[in-house]
Amino acid sequence: QLSSETNLLWAILTRSGVDIGFFMAMLMTLVFAFGMMAVQILGPSLAEFSTIGSSILYLVLVLLGQFDLEEIVQASPLLGFTFFFVYILAMFLILMNIFLAILGEAYGVCREIADAEKQAAVTTKKRGLKAWLKLVFQLIKLRLQRRQSHPPLSNHEAAGTRTAPA
Repeated sequence: QLSSETNLLWAILTRSGVDIGFFMAMLMTLVFAFGMMAVQILGPSLAEFSTIGSSILYLVLVLLGQFDLEEIVQASPLLGFTFFFVYILAMFLILMNIFLAILGEAYGVCREIADAEKQAAVTTKKRGLKAWLKLVFQLIKLRLQRRQSHPPLSNHEAAGTRTAPA
């Protein structure tokens, strides 16, 4: 059995699995389209963009933060900067927000389900040392009260033998 936090994470990933699949298909389509544009715009000037495969690899590295903007601008001053700006805008500001929205929506649904299950579960009262001592003293007090209201039996009455009245 996993912890409740790990269960929540797993539930979020399974609930959003289909949406993440569609998101990944859209991401790959856009990266491929931007790769083809990069081959057309920057391919004749830069070796990194000479083929679609190397162009896509370079664009993935741009998403990871490894890029040389000066080299792109030198290759094509107007279209290079415009291409780079639109690519960053589309990938970071739009697609990453879509990805976070997918996870946020799944988190909201899973959190509601987890909260409903937690409310439906039987809860036990947690007691500290002070509460336990108070409970023990109440039990002792109750037993003492019972003993005072019902006096103890004599030895003969407890053994079941009766003595003859004198």
